[in-house]
Amino acid sequence: MLSERTQWIILFLVFFAISLVIGFWIIPYRLLEYNLAINLLTSSIFTAITVGLISWFVNLADTIRWKKVENEVHWDIEFAPSEIFQGILSSVENGYAIKLSAMTLQNKEDRKKSYLIQLRNLKDAKEIKLDQMYLKLFLEHESALEPFSSVSRRLGETQIKYSRFLSPGLTISLMNIQRSIFALETTSQMVASFKRMAASFNRLPKELTVKISQMSEEKLEAVIQQSISTTFKKMIEEIYKMSQMGYEISLVD
Repeated sequence: MLSERTQWIILFLVFFAISLVIGFWIIPYRLLEYNLAINLLTSSIFTAITVGLISWFVNLADTIRWKKVENEVHWDIEFAPSEIFQGILSSVENGYAIKLSAMTLQNKEDRKKSYLIQLRNLKDAKEIKLDQMYLKLFLEHESALEPFSSVSRRLGETQIKYSRFLSPGLTISLMNIQRSIFALETTSQMVASFKRMAASFNRLPKELTVKISQMSEEKLEAVIQQSISTTFKKMIEEIYKMSQMGYEISLVD
C-alpha cells in the first residue's frame, strides 16, 4: 500500500504531465479550441501547484508531529551504548577505579571528556584485559550477560519500530553491537556445554577426573578470556563510532 506522501507525489506528477501534454502537443497541433486548451493548461498548472503545496504542508506537519518521537528514539539509542560502556568498564581490569575517577569530577563537561578519553583508550588498546572476578562470574553464572542481553533486545525493538529515524551508518553500528552481544551469548552457551561434558567425567577414576578437569578448565578459561576480550573490543569500536556521530557516551547512574 502506498504511503500518503507517495500518493500526493503521484497526483502532482499526473497534473504536471497533463500540463506538458496540453502545452507541447494539444495547443501546437490545435487538437482543441485555443481558448479551451489555454484554460485547461492554466487549470492543470494551478492544480499541480496546489497539490505540490498541500503535499509540502502535509509533510511538514508530519515532520513536526514526529519530531518529539525522533528525539526520544535517539535518546534511547544514546542510553544503550552508555549502558554497554558501563558494563564493559565493570568487567575490565581497573574498570571500577576508572568509573570512580570519572564520577568524582564535578563539572559535567570534564566528565564527558573523561568518558571519551577512557573510551578512546580502550579502543586503541592492543588487548582488553578482563577483571578476574568478572571472568569467574561469567564462567559460573549466565546472569553475567543479562545487562548486555537486555540492551540488545531493546535495540532490536527500536530498530524494528523506528527505523525511519536511523541513518545507515548508525544502523550498521547498532547491528554490529548486537552481533557482538550474540557472540557473548554463544560463548556463554559454550561454557554451559563444557560443564555438561565435565559432568560425564564422574564415571572415570577420581585422580584422572581431577587431572582432566583441571587441564580442561585452564584451557577453557584462556579461550573464554580471549573471546570476551575480542568481543568487548569490537563493541568499544562501534560505540566510539557512535560518539563521533554526535551521540554522548557517559556512565549510567
